[in-house]
Amino acid sequence: MDRASMERLLTVIEGQLRRAWIAMIGHLRETNSVAQFAGRMQVRDPGAVLHGIEAAAASFAAAEHNAYVTAGQTAARWLRRQFAKREACDVSKKLLNFDPGDAIAVAWAEQNRLDLIREITREQRMLIRDALIGGAASGVNPRVTAAEIRDAIGLTAYQERIVANYRAQLEASQYAEALARQLSHGQSDRAIAAAARTQVALTQAQIDTAVERYRANWIAYRAGVIARTEALRVAHQGTEELYRQAIARGDLQADQLERTWNTAHDGRVRTSHRVMDAQTVGFGERFRTGDGTELRFPGDPDAPASETAQCRCVVSTRVHGAAGGAGAGVPAGADDLEADAELEEEGAAEEAEAADEEAAGDDAGADDV
Repeated sequence: MDRASMERLLTVIEGQLRRAWIAMIGHLRETNSVAQFAGRMQVRDPGAVLHGIEAAAASFAAAEHNAYVTAGQTAARWLRRQFAKREACDVSKKLLNFDPGDAIAVAWAEQNRLDLIREITREQRMLIRDALIGGAASGVNPRVTAAEIRDAIGLTAYQERIVANYRAQLEASQYAEALARQLSHGQSDRAIAAAARTQVALTQAQIDTAVERYRANWIAYRAGVIARTEALRVAHQGTEELYRQAIARGDLQADQLERTWNTAHDGRVRTSHRVMDAQTVGFGERFRTGDGTELRFPGDPDAPASETAQCRCVVSTRVHGAAGGAGAGVPAGADDLEADAELEEEGAAEEAEAADEEAAGDDAGADDV
């Protein structure tokens, strides 16, 4: 797939995963009340406090599997078009498709599901454990600790401390400091600015509302970070699996595939990735960063997080010998054209939605990180 096609695919998948993550967190918050947390805390078992976490994580894993299949199917349509340009194209190649029931694809889905459930569950239990220990040490009312646990759902421990510090600033009337936070909500900022101007303290209700909006922005920010990282991984894994299946079926040879690393070409590109731009390898071969780290593709789960988190690079693929001959220029099938048009339309909608969110004044920056 060319760079533009990969970036369009990533835009769609990122939007799907962002919404799936936010929905998962929202479900956990809605189905676990403060009263329920307070009652379960008596057993002092972090694993028993938050209910439904494994099912919620499995739902996000299902969204990732759908994205994986979408990536494979999109790559299959692209590969069919490459074959359609060849003279005397084999019928089987015109029917080439991504098989989610392939043994390796099935194994990927199951391992991905287990990994996500384990990681999401581990993270939430650690937050709960820390809250239980802190509550017991300080002797606060269990209901206060229960509220803190519920508020922490969807955030890292560091992010939850940032939210707590924001509340402390508002309660101490440190309005200038609160207004300097880039993830604060525009509507709350106006109320805070008015309080600073009139020197009339915010009410507790106003503080609670501002903190909840700030927390929601942090959850949305984190959802975006996770979605970008996971979309990059899943999209490349799905397309790579399609190529593997095509090679296994004999539809093409591995040495026909040429893979090229493409950076975002801006100042935010990692130093170790800048030298990788236009680096080309064969199928199954690894790219090498400027630091010497080997990567199969952007978002490679086997690579350190320092090389993958929020990476915006993509790998494009070229099939040698796919074009030319009497069949050159044969158009794609109607179904393929329709599917590609839908993907392009969805990608444009995702980009428009992201632009609207940024323009809404919710200030989705990251200076608080």
